[in-house]
Amino acid sequence: MDEVTKEVSIVVVTRFQETGQVKTEEWFDGKTGCDYHRVGAPAVLWYYPDGSLLQEMWYQNGAHYRPDGMPSTVRYNQKTRLPIGVHFHERSDGPTDIFYSATTGLVLSESWSLNGSRHRAGGLPAHREFDEKTGDCTFEQYFENSKLHRAPSSGPAWIERDPNTGHVTEFEYYEKGELLDIQSGFSPPEPGQL
Repeated sequence: MDEVTKEVSIVVVTRFQETGQVKTEEWFDGKTGCDYHRVGAPAVLWYYPDGSLLQEMWYQNGAHYRPDGMPSTVRYNQKTRLPIGVHFHERSDGPTDIFYSATTGLVLSESWSLNGSRHRAGGLPAHREFDEKTGDCTFEQYFENSKLHRAPSSGPAWIERDPNTGHVTEFEYYEKGELLDIQSGFSPPEPGQL
């Protein structure tokens, strides 16, 4: 005879005082009572006062986890119901965090992480921010193992651009988290060079 294993959960629901609408739903591991845990569905749900979904977070055994490769956290726009922020607990083929404009739907920022630390290999930026109207990159940072890092011969590790022209307005060189003094004699690259 096969043994049946049953998941035991503790569910906590809070409500908006004014309307009685559900405000939050949280599933906890029934054995420990303290770790967020739910198999096959989000363990934490937050709602707007009108009842529409604000954010969903997937956990297993207290850690962000979603086995299907989809985002483990999704935040939604109240009016459009479209995602305005997503987080992947682990991802090797793209950014782990993406935030979208609530008005245009364009990407506002994207970040890469590895094991919970800001990181992107291959000399590529680990964090980028974009203009809400044009979608052009206005800011980027290069990280390895949570430290600002880029080989000086490849360019600065911290770059800010004018949103209207794309020209670099500020930049700094870092190697293994240390700010380098390479400003003198360097002319900022033109748009598209970095």
